[in-house]
Formats: sequence, structure tokens, C-alpha cells
Amino acid sequence: EDAPYGLQPVAILGRLTGRPAVLHEAGIAIFSAMYGRDFAAENDILDELELERFGLDDLREAARTGLLRPPSEPAS
Repeated sequence: EDAPYGLQPVAILGRLTGRPAVLHEAGIAIFSAMYGRDFAAENDILDELELERFGLDDLREAARTGLLRPPSEPAS
């Protein structure tokens, strides 16, 4: 649970901000190899959020308002 639900969100946020969390990424790769599983793909919550579609400004707005809108949807 720590790899897909703990490390993977940090890795995604690091990529979104242009500051990759290389040790988190390496940990996911190592644990996946050790257990023969794709831990990066096992976090179904992140798949539903589709965070990689959004920019940092979208995520800041979501943190402020509690709403994550698709990039095409205007803020109210």
C-alpha cells in the first residue's frame, strides 16, 4: 500500500511541478521489480483523478476551493 498510495502521488506531483521525486520513482521501480507487480499502476484513485491532465495552477485552485475542475471548465 505504501508504494501505490504513498510514493506514487508524490512522484506524480513531482513531475507536475518539474521537480521529479527521483528517489520515490526509484523506490516504486525497485518494489515493483521485487514483488513482480506494477505498483505505479495499482493506485486506482489517482487514475480516476487524472492529475497529469492538470497544471500546477489547476491544482493550487483545487487546494484553495476543494474542487478540481477539468482544464476546459471555467472557475466560478
